[in-house]
Amino acid sequence: MPDKVHYWISAVRKDSYGRIQFLKVHENSEQTFNNPTSWPRNEVIRYIESRYTFYTMTKSSGKWESGAKVNVILVNGTKYLRTDSNSIEKDNLDNLPDF
Repeated sequence: MPDKVHYWISAVRKDSYGRIQFLKVHENSEQTFNNPTSWPRNEVIRYIESRYTFYTMTKSSGKWESGAKVNVILVNGTKYLRTDSNSIEKDNLDNLPDF
């Protein structure tokens, strides 16, 4: 498990252009991850820029598995949520499922 994770992202909701609009966010705690809340993308970006750490996570065989760190990447004046540092004008969060 990565160090100092503040929040986990398990799913996304995209608009008709494929841009993430909302994210299913779980606060990191010693309890289970069963009560996520829906956050708008701008709120997640604001938190990341305020030095909070977000990671993706997926469920496999009934267990949560840690994914990659989520970063804000600025490309041509637009902020994107990505798990890599490519300068592609598109969000990329490890193929998380839609909700």
